Amino acid sequence: MKNVFLILFIGFISLNSFAKKIKEYYENGNLKETGKMKKGEPIGEWFFYHENGKLQAQGIYENGEKAGIWNFYYDNGNQEESGPYQYGQQTGKWLGFHPNGNPDYTGQFENGNQTGYWKYFYENGNLQEEGSWVNDFQSGTWKYYDESSTLKKVGNWTNGVASGEWKYYFPSGTIDHIGHWIGIKQTGHWVYYYENGKIKDEGDWADGIQTGEWKYYYENGQISEIGHWKDGENHAEWKYYHENGKLLKIGYWNMGKASGTWIHYHANGNVHKEGKFDENGKQTGVWNYYFENGKLKETGTWLNSQNNGLWKYYNEDGSAIDEGYWVNGIQEGHWKYYYPNGKLMEEGDWKNNQVTGIWKYYDNKGKYTHSVNR
Repeated sequence: MKNVFLILFIGFISLNSFAKKIKEYYENGNLKETGKMKKGEPIGEWFFYHENGKLQAQGIYENGEKAGIWNFYYDNGNQEESGPYQYGQQTGKWLGFHPNGNPDYTGQFENGNQTGYWKYFYENGNLQEEGSWVNDFQSGTWKYYDESSTLKKVGNWTNGVASGEWKYYFPSGTIDHIGHWIGIKQTGHWVYYYENGKIKDEGDWADGIQTGEWKYYYENGQISEIGHWKDGENHAEWKYYHENGKLLKIGYWNMGKASGTWIHYHANGNVHKEGKFDENGKQTGVWNYYFENGKLKETGTWLNSQNNGLWKYYNEDGSAIDEGYWVNGIQEGHWKYYYPNGKLMEEGDWKNNQVTGIWKYYDNKGKYTHSVNR
């Protein structure tokens, strides 16, 4: 009996000492993977396949872990990436490829972490970005390119976080804008440029939010506006300028809402319009509008940014055009219309933006001629 048990034990050991061939298949009958298993672990060379029958991956296992050179493939048969493993972790130089066969990336691994200098490529084969990795974190200066390999931006990383100064470029190679990042938030002074090299706008960021005084410029270098930001909103006094340098408008903002008195100017310096905004940023009270020659063009009252009450309209020579009433932006009530000589031409009522009732008509001397029921 002891001999029988001894024979059985030796047989069990023998069975577990030999590798077992493994094959698995997709539902369509195509081979999915094949290799050897020993003591429940993969060993030796293995092959893996896409469902269409194309090779997906090929490499060696040692002690149940990937080892040596492994090759990976797209389902069109082209290589996807290739590189060595050691103790189951990527190590050494690796190459990646796009489905069309052009390079995707090249770089080094150490203990499964990206390290050293890496390059990444567009599908057309042109360089997309390049820079260093340290312990799987982007580090130091990185450069980024457009699909024609023209430099697009350059900046620094610290432990995988954007930091320090970053520069951005137009396709022509001139600076687009320049500033600092801390992680995903802009910080410090930023300057933005036109492609001709002139400053477009400049100001400060704090914790990713615009703050303090900002200046904006026309492409000819003339300032276009200047004002303050608070918590990412326009705040306090802002001044806006025409391209000829003359004041365009001036007024106050209260956390992103227009507030108080605003005055707008024509390019010749004469007032264009003037009035007030309430605490909700809505036009309110009497507003006056002027022609470039300084003559009154129209005047009337706003309530919640809608025409309300009596409005009067004038020609550039100062003569009246018409006058009438509005209610919440709708023509409502009695209106009068005048000839260029100032004489009454017609008058009647509006209701809900439509003429209504009896309208009276006059000749150019102001004499009544007839009436029409509208």
